[in-house]
Amino acid sequence: MKVTITPGKVEGIVKANASKSYAHRYLMASALSDKSVYISNITISEDVQTTIDAIKALGARVDMNENGLVVHPLNKESLFGHTVQIHCNESGTTLRLLLPIVAALTDDAIFYAKGRLPLRPLADLKEALQGHGKEFFLEFVKEDLLNEDNLGEAEGFEEEVTLFRMKGRLTGGEYKLPGNVSSQYVSGLLMALPLLKEDSIIKVTTDLQSTSYVEMTRQVLFRYEIDTQVIFDTHIGYAIDGGMAYRSPGELVVNGDWSNAANFIVLNELIPDHSIKVLNLSPDFLQSDSEVIKLLHQITRPRMHNTIIDVKNNPDLLPPLAVAAAFGEGTTTFIGGKRLRYKESDRLNSTVEMINSLGGVAEETEEGIVINGSGILGGTVRSFKDHRIVMAASIAGIVATHPVTILEAEAVNKSYPEFFEVLRSIGADVSIEE
Repeated sequence: MKVTITPGKVEGIVKANASKSYAHRYLMASALSDKSVYISNITISEDVQTTIDAIKALGARVDMNENGLVVHPLNKESLFGHTVQIHCNESGTTLRLLLPIVAALTDDAIFYAKGRLPLRPLADLKEALQGHGKEFFLEFVKEDLLNEDNLGEAEGFEEEVTLFRMKGRLTGGEYKLPGNVSSQYVSGLLMALPLLKEDSIIKVTTDLQSTSYVEMTRQVLFRYEIDTQVIFDTHIGYAIDGGMAYRSPGELVVNGDWSNAANFIVLNELIPDHSIKVLNLSPDFLQSDSEVIKLLHQITRPRMHNTIIDVKNNPDLLPPLAVAAAFGEGTTTFIGGKRLRYKESDRLNSTVEMINSLGGVAEETEEGIVINGSGILGGTVRSFKDHRIVMAASIAGIVATHPVTILEAEAVNKSYPEFFEVLRSIGADVSIEE
């Protein structure tokens, strides 16, 4: 799908769509619960649908209506002795959170994925599970592809591939994981280990990045009456009692999504009369992207020197903030973005390519990017099949000098399928060619 955004006046009210991060966790926890859970204000994006299909594959039932959905829990006792098949599509959250959960619930499971997901890091989590009773077979061979020299050129796989088959019974005990690869490793274990008979400890061996998302997981668990304890040694860790039971909270409302709303917040800052209001957002320190307003003001305030923005804890903000930086003054340097190389695209590379393709000035560094505030002219940009590049390029198109055309713009469906409809609702000139 090719989408062209023509510059023009926009104004109106945008209702932020529902947080994908909360939705994944609520769906999984509800599937593990003792009774049904009603979840409202949920956006059924491609990633969220993937998690719905995955918990259904485990035996949960999901009934949808126009206001939300009801999750009827799975039968945990029935899963041993059967081969479970989990299709993760391109959803890294589905894979990383469900892998430990499925490890705790089954003795035979096959995981599948497509796109760039087979290329994204998973070794540390698998090693931790291997040390506690799980064996992995049929692993997709990726060593020749997953390296920093060529990862930016690897666009992934159009067709689904088998990642691995996992067998054996998971046991509790001490788990060691790095904290600088993915906080989802820790979140997945926090959700899985209460299902085991034995007590467990998670020791994080490096500084934990995106800590707020681990705290989001702990908050969700607490709503299901699962309590986890923070412990400290050299680095942060967690203690989890075995034999705990998920208890249904009855009803839950999914919070508004700061990550996607950031695009409209940046757009509002870039248009002359600041005439866009974003609703359905509340202060939420557990969504680290709620810092977008603070970081945006650092970029757009008058300045004479280089501004440094650390995206270590909110990497999803890089593409829209990069657009803001292209329209700002002086130079903006983004640091702390090494993990962005392992997203739906090598997002350091794809963000730089987006800015430069549209007439801006950006360059890539080892762990970040540098942007000179020279404006954006317009042109054609590849999406790199990355939903966040699609959204950032779209807001650039509204304030650019000339139209912006985005190739493979259907990637936006991964997290925000209504995005272009919302743009049109505030007056944006959006032309879609299937």
